[in-house]
Amino acid sequence: MKILISGYYGFGNIGDEAVLEAMLEGFRKRDTTVIRRGDFFKTLTEIANCDIFVSGGGSLFQDATSSRSFLYYIGLVFLAKLFGKKVMIFAQGIGPLRNKINRLIAGFILDRVDLITLRDEDSRTSLVKMGVRRPPIYVTADPAFLMTVPSASGGGQPQLGISVRNIAYCPDMEDKLFRRLAESIDYLVEKHKLQPVFILFRNPEDKLKASKVMEMMKHKSQVVFKDGRPNEMLSLFPHFELVIGMRLHSLIFAALCRVPMLGISYDPKVRAFMKAIGQPCVNIDEGSGRMIELLEETLKNKEAVKRELESKNKSLYDNANFNFDLFFRTFKGVK
Repeated sequence: MKILISGYYGFGNIGDEAVLEAMLEGFRKRDTTVIRRGDFFKTLTEIANCDIFVSGGGSLFQDATSSRSFLYYIGLVFLAKLFGKKVMIFAQGIGPLRNKINRLIAGFILDRVDLITLRDEDSRTSLVKMGVRRPPIYVTADPAFLMTVPSASGGGQPQLGISVRNIAYCPDMEDKLFRRLAESIDYLVEKHKLQPVFILFRNPEDKLKASKVMEMMKHKSQVVFKDGRPNEMLSLFPHFELVIGMRLHSLIFAALCRVPMLGISYDPKVRAFMKAIGQPCVNIDEGSGRMIELLEETLKNKEAVKRELESKNKSLYDNANFNFDLFFRTFKGVK
C-alpha cells in the first residue's frame, strides 16, 4: 500500500508540520510520500503511482486565503479520482468558502471521495450544505492531539503566551484588534504580574504582527520562535499561566498542556475548536472590555479549566487516533 499525502507542508508553519508529523507516525509502517506545492509533473507522477491519496489535515478547502489555493488542493483530489485512486480527506476543517462557484466545485468533487474525517462539527454541517452525501463522514480530531505532552519545570515569573497572525481577508481590522489586544495584555501585566511572551508559529509573518502589538503596549515583552520541530514549540506551553491565541494550533497546544486560554476568532475554525472544548473565544471586532472580562473569568477559574481540559484531552486523543482506525478499516484490501 503506497500512501500519498497532500497538504500545506514545507512552508515553515509549525501547526501544519505538527499535523504532518502525527500523520507520518500513524502511517509509519507504510510506504508514505508527501507532496508539496512545486513541480506539477512530479506531482502527477506521484498521484499515478500511489494507491491511496490522502488530503489533509489542516484547512485546505477554503478561499479566505485565495481561490487559487482552494482550486489547487481540490484539483489534486479531482486528479486522484481521475486516476482511479482511493481518496481520503483526513481530519480537515472545511471552509470558509465564500465564493458560490467554489462551494459547488467542492461539493461535486468531495461527494466522490471514499472517506472523509473532519476536525469539527461545523465542517460536517458545511459539507452537508454543499450536498456531500455519498462518502462516510466522521467528526474526529486534529492529529496534533497525538503529540506527547512535555513536563514543565517550575519557577520564574508566570508567563502569558500570545500567538498573533495577519487577517488576510480583513486587513483594516488588524490595527483595531491589535490595539485592543495590547490593552488587554498591559492589563494582565499590571493586574496579574504576567510576563508576556509572543510565540511565532510562522516566521517572519507572525514576527511582523507581534512587533505591531508590542509597539502598542506599555510594557516590555519577549518573543520566542523555535525554528525547529513542533515538539520544541510545544515544550514552551507548560510554562504558560494563560494563552491568548489567534493561530489554531497555539490553542491546540494549550489544550494539550492543560493551559487556560482565550481564542481570537479570525477564522471559523478557531471558534469551532473553542466551542468543541468549551473554552472562551472572542471575535476580531469585539472590544478590549469583553476580552479582559473573559480573561479575568478564565484566570479566576483556572483550576477548573485545567480539570476540564484534562477530561477533554482523553477523548480528543482517542478521536485523533480514530482517523487512522477508519483509514485502515476502509482501505484494508488496497495493495
